[in-house]
Amino acid sequence: MKSRREHRVPLSPRAVELLSGLYREDGNSHVFVGARTRAGLGNMAMPDVLQQMEQSDVTVHGFRSTFRDWAAEATPYPNHVVEQASPTLSATRSRPPIGAATFSRAPAPYE
Repeated sequence: MKSRREHRVPLSPRAVELLSGLYREDGNSHVFVGARTRAGLGNMAMPDVLQQMEQSDVTVHGFRSTFRDWAAEATPYPNHVVEQASPTLSATRSRPPIGAATFSRAPAPYE
């Protein structure tokens, strides 16, 4: 869920394999299990990790920006597909939240 909207991202078989090794909590559908029962990570999880790592020169927004830059430079996917993988509101707020679409299968792998 992102802003109370369902958010799905297609995963490669290798990604599914890696994620299947994570701790699972019965009845919890979240990929990354939070501290509370049947909850996902809270909105402060990433900032807390950065603080514990004493990384004051890194921001959570930096992760999103880095992903966006990497996807533009290293993959053939168009903007709207990349935005689906990281749903946020448009900077102008003139568009609805990104991430409302569902992909039924992963696109062909890229080199």
